[in-house]
Amino acid sequence: MESRFGLLGYSHDGIFFSESSAPHGTAKGTVKASSGQQNINIDKLKSTLAAQAKRRGANAVVEFKYAQRANVLTFTSTEWRAQGVAMLLVDRAPPPYRPPP
Repeated sequence: MESRFGLLGYSHDGIFFSESSAPHGTAKGTVKASSGQQNINIDKLKSTLAAQAKRRGANAVVEFKYAQRANVLTFTSTEWRAQGVAMLLVDRAPPPYRPPP
């Protein structure tokens, strides 16, 4: 786990993922992905979300959530679904020091 933009999360394919919401930054829209199958590495879904976020000009996916859900079309299998909010975040640097007059 790493800390970036004042949030805890992980980097994947050049995009920072966090389950937390971001108090600052520019929202670029919701990103979503589904596996269509049960046995899949969650990193494949993260790669799809990362590509969507990059296309929108974002450097992070916040409010990242994933869950396994039943596929109602087949009734016999489940699939993974993931989503989050693509955002352009910037590190907030402290204001420059100014000596008292």
